[in-house]
Amino acid sequence: TGEISDADRAYLVQLTAARTGLSEQEVNARVDEAVAKAQKLRADAQAKVDEAKAAAEKAAADAKAAAEEAAANAREAADDARRAGVLTAFLLAASALLAAAAAYVGAVKGGRHRDEGRIWGWLSYNR
Repeated sequence: TGEISDADRAYLVQLTAARTGLSEQEVNARVDEAVAKAQKLRADAQAKVDEAKAAAEKAAADAKAAAEEAAANAREAADDARRAGVLTAFLLAASALLAAAAAYVGAVKGGRHRDEGRIWGWLSYNR
C-alpha cells in the first residue's frame, strides 16, 4: 500500500538507532526519507503500469481496427473478383456464340463455292 504502520515504524526506528548509533531525530529523518522514497517509487511504478496498460489498450484497439479494415478490404476484393468472373464468363459465352455464327456462315459459303466449283476455279484455264 505504500504506508507503514506505527508499530512497524517504531520497530524500524528502534532497530536503526541500535545498529547505527544515531540519535532518534536522525533515525526518524532517515526513516521518513526512506518511506518518502518508497512511496515515490511506488507512485512512479504505478504511473508506468497505467501508462503501459493505456498503450496496450490503444494497441489492441488499433489492431482491431486494422483487422476490421482488412476484412472489409477482403470482402470488397472478393466482390470485385466475383463481378469480374461473371463478366468474363458472359463475354466468353458471347464470343463463343459469335464464333459459332461466323463458322456457320463460313461453312455455308464454303459449301456453295465447293458445289459450284469455284474453290480452285481460278487455277483452271477457261476460254
